[in-house]
Amino acid sequence: MESSSSSVPGLAPANSVAERTQKLLKEMETRYKDTGSRANVVIILGRSGSGKSSASEDLSGSDGHSQQSIDSITQRVQIVKAVIDKKDFFVMDTPGFDPGSEQKVFLEIVRGIRTIGPFAQIIGLLYLTCINQPRFDQFDRKLVRFIRAFCGDEYLPRITFVTTFWTAAGPRQQTTFNQQLEFLRRNWQKAFDGQEPILYQHGREYNLDGQDTGRFVDWFENRVQIAQYGKEMIVRRYGERGTPETCTASPRIVHELNANTPIHDTQAGRLLGMPSASASSSVPSPGSEEESTRRTSSASHSSDRPSTDEGRRPSGPQLSTGSDPRTESQQHQGSSVDWSQVAADVIGWISRNVEFNVHSGGGRRHEHPLNGATAYNGPLDMNSPVDFLKMMGEDSSWEARWDYGVKHGIKGVPGSLEWGEAMLEHLRRNYG
Repeated sequence: MESSSSSVPGLAPANSVAERTQKLLKEMETRYKDTGSRANVVIILGRSGSGKSSASEDLSGSDGHSQQSIDSITQRVQIVKAVIDKKDFFVMDTPGFDPGSEQKVFLEIVRGIRTIGPFAQIIGLLYLTCINQPRFDQFDRKLVRFIRAFCGDEYLPRITFVTTFWTAAGPRQQTTFNQQLEFLRRNWQKAFDGQEPILYQHGREYNLDGQDTGRFVDWFENRVQIAQYGKEMIVRRYGERGTPETCTASPRIVHELNANTPIHDTQAGRLLGMPSASASSSVPSPGSEEESTRRTSSASHSSDRPSTDEGRRPSGPQLSTGSDPRTESQQHQGSSVDWSQVAADVIGWISRNVEFNVHSGGGRRHEHPLNGATAYNGPLDMNSPVDFLKMMGEDSSWEARWDYGVKHGIKGVPGSLEWGEAMLEHLRRNYG
């Protein structure tokens, strides 16, 4: 079996991974325009640390996705290309799920699906789980329910439950891993009402017929061999003869998005408890007119936003570039000076220092409704609710602003200009 990829030597920096993703998106779009043929995409999902990015590297031969450090954890949807037996497969790596992050990760996955939607088809899904972690806790159960809601029962033949990290210290640990595999299989089967899940062990040997021999393969010494088994699995499962024709061609979420179902009303959105009055109910696809109108104070702080809000972008499909909208804005402004902003910064500096002196003298500290964090001392934009919260020593994260908006009945779609201005007005009334 032949396989190839455009590999980049060494560990690719994050911007190279993003650039590679944009290039592949453009390739998929161009192919569809020229031939009418949709790209075949396989999505990888799983908990953080389950080996998703490593699997992407193994399937594609590219690097830079898994860099063996906590800073390399995938935050955005990324795409790699694998050419196996002269057939193109595109693999979409997604952020890992963690307790409390489910809604944010779901929105990012939806953003990725909407981006590729016009010129690609999702032919399969790999759900990754670590075999070396002896657990199947409530969060694992929730994720399997999410997979079922996300895909639908008819899509089960296209789901592959992949176990990773099979390197064992000795026979005893091998026995433990085998027992854990059977434990996982039973739980996955139970979650799908008795339907038998299709398994693949990414770290065990497979024969020429694609059967698991049960032999363990050392990850560190034989990763090339493991990668080859993974590529062969992709062809077996998702090649021309891999999936029954009776199986639905797309996961349920694709049908729901095509039907303009609000995200909070999708089966997966309901399972995760997505609030209706949130960005989840109106997530613009990248490049849409709604998305491109987001600007000024809200757009200037996209680093504090969830990944669904990308701001204005160039034509063509885009996922992530790593650029900072604030920096770009400053570059376009040139050397002009906003004296009103300078005055606001000076006033902010004085107010922070006066507040510090009063507190250090034993004066009564003003209690704020969000938290008692230390006031922010960096550059401030007084027309931004993010910077206003920072100046007041409050939590300025997206989650905190979302909660504040819900608690105080802030009008508008969260993340929109209208919503940001309404929040700023409310903050000024409360803190002014």
